[in-house]
Amino acid sequence: YAESIFSGGTAPFDAYLESPPIDLSALTVPELSFWYHMFGQEIIRLEVYVSDNGVNWTQELTLSGQKQNAKADPWKEAIVIP
Repeated sequence: YAESIFSGGTAPFDAYLESPPIDLSALTVPELSFWYHMFGQEIIRLEVYVSDNGVNWTQELTLSGQKQNAKADPWKEAIVIP
């Protein structure tokens, strides 16, 4: 499982994205990669949690604050290796 939490501004501007279970047993070095764009004064953080059972979660990544300086700036790639 992987879960991301996006926070910005005041509630209800939080968003949660959770994947279905993914079997990683055949992989020696699994990784999660995704692209993000964090522009604006109200960007607080993006967090990525990983779980091996859907119950216990480990925080693997936290990005805080604005990461782009303009709306037109390119998206950035994040790679998480749990």
